[in-house]
Amino acid sequence: MRTDEVILFVRRLSLFLRAGIPIISALELIQQGASRPAYVRVIKAISEEVLRGKRLSDALARFPRIFDPLHVSLVQVGETSGSLSNHLEQIALLCTRNRDDKRRMMSAALYPLIIVCATVALTAFLTLYAFPKILPLFKGFHQTLPLPTRILIGLTEFTSNYGWLVLVLIVLSSGAFVYALRFSRFRQLRDRILLSIPVFGSMILYYHAASIARTLSTLLESGVGILTALDMLAKSIQHSQYEEALTHLYTRISEGRPVAEGFSERVTLFPSVAVQLITAGELTGTLPESLRNVAQIYEQYLEERSRTLQALIEPVLMLIMGCIVGFVALAIITPIYGLTQGISAQ
Repeated sequence: MRTDEVILFVRRLSLFLRAGIPIISALELIQQGASRPAYVRVIKAISEEVLRGKRLSDALARFPRIFDPLHVSLVQVGETSGSLSNHLEQIALLCTRNRDDKRRMMSAALYPLIIVCATVALTAFLTLYAFPKILPLFKGFHQTLPLPTRILIGLTEFTSNYGWLVLVLIVLSSGAFVYALRFSRFRQLRDRILLSIPVFGSMILYYHAASIARTLSTLLESGVGILTALDMLAKSIQHSQYEEALTHLYTRISEGRPVAEGFSERVTLFPSVAVQLITAGELTGTLPESLRNVAQIYEQYLEERSRTLQALIEPVLMLIMGCIVGFVALAIITPIYGLTQGISAQ
């Protein structure tokens, strides 16, 4: 199931339950309204589990790649407290917020990626198709070719002779990278490097800070204890640095330390603004509300940084693309111009 389908499923189930429709009937109605086969199969499997007498949380737990432990735990709390529809709506809100934040990050990276791909494709077309057509003409010149032309000739010959080897190396490197992600040390190194990237690293920080604060706020408002909430968050988060920070925070609070103190010891991951608001919320007994304010602040920061990144990268990429295309054009036009000048002189 896609993220949008998960949100739609949870939200519709919440609405049907709030309207007084039994859960089996609600699942059947959702299944009838589904169109994509994979979506239908998941809803059908959940419905069959509930028909066998299992709880909804147990049925959802069968699909950990769709419903993470955090979602399952919220459903369990809703089943125990008798407010399942409200907790399902909270899950939908959490998924929606996380989806929107991810889309902001993706949109910031998508435009540069398109420009880079277009530049590479255009350069490959000129060097592998257009330039080889006139390469014999340049080799027939009885004079020293301009430096850009010689560089382009060397690049074209290298690509023609060893392009397959470069492609194989790229594929092998990608496979090795994916395999290395199975090891925790490599994941920690990757996450540490990503956080250190200018601008983009701060976007990752804002995304996780907002996600953790909002999820923790929702769990506390649902009646989940702080230690249980931190344990659930640590198991569901996909970033090794934040997983370690949440585990450390769990240990510190279990020792009787204040919540804000644990956050302050990881100031590189949770900036001072978050620590100050959490401290105020802990002192006044409004920690869930303070965490929600932290999430709103960093979601706003993420949106602003996304716009800033696009504004900074766009002119730089256009300049690089213009330089590459200009270099190729210069390498092709300069010797032809020299040849025509020589013919005119004769």
